[in-house]
Amino acid sequence: MFIKWRDQMSVGVQEVDRQHKQLIAYVNELYESLKTKQNRDEVLQKTLDNLIQYTIIHFAVEEVLMNIFEYPDHLEHKKIHRALEKQVLELQDRIRKGRADITVEVLVFLRDWVNNHILVEDKKYGPYLTRERLVDHKPVKNKLWSWPFSRK
Repeated sequence: MFIKWRDQMSVGVQEVDRQHKQLIAYVNELYESLKTKQNRDEVLQKTLDNLIQYTIIHFAVEEVLMNIFEYPDHLEHKKIHRALEKQVLELQDRIRKGRADITVEVLVFLRDWVNNHILVEDKKYGPYLTRERLVDHKPVKNKLWSWPFSRK
């Protein structure tokens, strides 16, 4: 296992935490494919596709919550999201163009994302959203917000 979920990663909003756990599962899946060297290219492409889908849905969920509850730093957080989305798309483009094996680079990027974005940036809004703002901390049941997102 490359990254293990720890309680200190929780932002205090169950739906967001559930989605963060899914991101960690993708990272660990990629890591396991590197260790076993089985289906590496297939897993890499699948993981990147899932990551792109994840960023779209997860960032939308966070941004909607920040807007609804008028999180003061929501515009800055959105800028960070756009930068991460750009990085993910650039990684995907490099892989599609057949550039050097960047699987380790992808793992490092994802690890840094977890360590820097979740543990630093997302932790900033957690207390704001949970402090008497979210009555129901249960995961959202709306299909649009559930993971994985269905392409049907």
